[in-house]
Amino acid sequence: MNYRKGFRKAAAVLAAIVLVWGFTACSSKSTGNNKKTITVSIPPIKYLVDRISGNEFDVNVMVATGACQETYEPTPSQMKDVAKSKLYLGISELEFEQKWINNIKTNNPELKYTNLSEGVRMVEGSCSHEECAEHGHEHHHGGMDPHIWLSPANYKAMATATLT
Repeated sequence: MNYRKGFRKAAAVLAAIVLVWGFTACSSKSTGNNKKTITVSIPPIKYLVDRISGNEFDVNVMVATGACQETYEPTPSQMKDVAKSKLYLGISELEFEQKWINNIKTNNPELKYTNLSEGVRMVEGSCSHEECAEHGHEHHHGGMDPHIWLSPANYKAMATATLT
């Protein structure tokens, strides 16, 4: 008799666990990722978004650290993430954006694009990128230096633009 009581209790507990698991797995508040996606062109903008939002968003970075933006092309998964994004934060002076942003906007008409370089003081100068030289490409910016995030005042302006 005790064996049957124990078996019934175990079966009842197991059934309750299965029911609870079934309800939680099917609910809209499952443990899956429900974060909204924002796309940014480069890692310094991701850092800015993460600090402002407290990691509230999934941030899709187009050109990863160490990648050569002169030869960079977005991956299909990145383009899928762009399509899920409501907002794209970029710097229009970056060579990658000059090549790709019109295509991205055309294919994602609902996407809001914010140019974080608007209203910041551009610095005359040039730079070279070692990561491009490793791939057999010399890369020099002429005229204005697009690395606006290196200036604390510009980074603060970028943060303000990100909030609006």
